[in-house]
Amino acid sequence: MFEYEKYLLKENPFPVNAAIDPTDPDPRMNGTIFLKDIFEREIQDLYERTERGINLIYISGIEHDKGVGKSALMIHHWRECLQKPNSTSLYIRLDETDKPKDICRKIITQWHNDETLWKAFQTLFLDYCREQSNPMLQTDAVEYLFEKHPNLCPDLQLTLYTQIRNSDSIGKQFTSYLQSKTRIDPKNIEPLIQKYLTEPTTYLDVLNASKTNTSGVFRDLVKILDLQNYKRHYIFLDQFEDMITGSTRPGIAKLSLELKNILLASSRKVSFFMTLHPHSEMLLQGMEAKDLTGIAPLDTIHRVNVMVLDRKGDQAAILAQAYMEYYRTQEPPYPTYPLEEDLVHFLCYLEVGNIRALLQHLYNCIEYGSMKELEEITLKYALENPQEILGR
Repeated sequence: MFEYEKYLLKENPFPVNAAIDPTDPDPRMNGTIFLKDIFEREIQDLYERTERGINLIYISGIEHDKGVGKSALMIHHWRECLQKPNSTSLYIRLDETDKPKDICRKIITQWHNDETLWKAFQTLFLDYCREQSNPMLQTDAVEYLFEKHPNLCPDLQLTLYTQIRNSDSIGKQFTSYLQSKTRIDPKNIEPLIQKYLTEPTTYLDVLNASKTNTSGVFRDLVKILDLQNYKRHYIFLDQFEDMITGSTRPGIAKLSLELKNILLASSRKVSFFMTLHPHSEMLLQGMEAKDLTGIAPLDTIHRVNVMVLDRKGDQAAILAQAYMEYYRTQEPPYPTYPLEEDLVHFLCYLEVGNIRALLQHLYNCIEYGSMKELEEITLKYALENPQEILGR
C-alpha cells in the first residue's frame, strides 16, 4: 500500500495513463485539470476561428503523433462552447473504423439522448396543433400530454390523451408541415416523427438500421433545429486522425468526398473540430483528400497548431504543480514537492516536451518514491538510479 500523506498528497496526483476521456469521473483523466497558461496561444486561436464561423478547424499536433495535448485542448474548448446560447456542443470520440455516416449517426444519437431533438419536436408539434385547429388533436390535450412526458418516454400514448386513432397519418401530416417550413426530405425525418409520436425512446433502433441515410438525417435535422433558434452547432471529433490512418488511399478519397458533402450541407450552421497528428496530416496532403482539403485546406485559417511544452521555460513545473495542488492536504515546502523542480524540467527535456509522457513519468516517480520511502525525489537521485526513475 503506497503512502502519499508524507508527500502532503491525498493520492498520486498524476494519471497512470494520460489518455484523456471527458466521461471518466477521475479529474486526472477527464480534462478537469487543465492549465490555460500553457495553451494560451492555442486557446486564443481556437476562439477566433470559432467566432468567425469557420466550417472545419483542424487541431494539429505538429511534433508528435500523441501526447501534446490536442484532446485536452479540444475538450476544454468543447466545454467552453457548451455555454454558448442558441447552440449545441458535442464531443465525439472516433474509432479508426468509423465512416462519415457513423459521425452523423453519433451526432444524432447525442442530440436524441440529451433530448435536444425531443424538446424541438414538442415545441414544433404544438405549433402544428395550433395552426391546424384539428378538433381531434386539441392543443390543450397535447400540452397536457407533454406536461406528463417532459422527457423521452417509452410510450407517449397520443391516442389516449387525444381523439386521434391513427398516429401514422398524423406523423405524415406533421412531416409535411415541417417540409413547408424548411426544405427537408420526408424520408429522412418521418421515421423520427413516427417514433416520437409513439415510442420516443426507441428511435435509435431506426437510426442504427443499415438502410438509414444518417448523413441526410443529420442535414435535415440541422434545418429543423434552426426552426427552434439553434443557430450554431459545434461538433468536436477527437481521434479523427485514426479514421485517416486506418483508411486505404481509395478509402481516404471516399471519406473526403463524403465529409465534403456533409460540410457543404451544413455550411454556416455547423463548425467541426478535428484532431490531426503529423502522419494523418501528411495523408490529407495527398490528391486522394482533395475533396475535403479543397473546401477546408490545411492552412493557417483552418488549422490550430498545438506545440509541445517549452523545454527551456518553467511550463513543466507549472503543469506538475497544477496536478499536485488538486490533491494537496496542506502547504508543501516547495510547489512540486516531493519532486525536485530540476527533475521535472529534466524529464520534460528527456521526453521532448511531450505532456503525456511527462505526466506518466511523474506518476512513476511518485510511486517509486513512496515505495522506497524517499523523502524527496531529486535529479541527483534519478541520475544515480536511471532505470528506476528514468526508465532507461
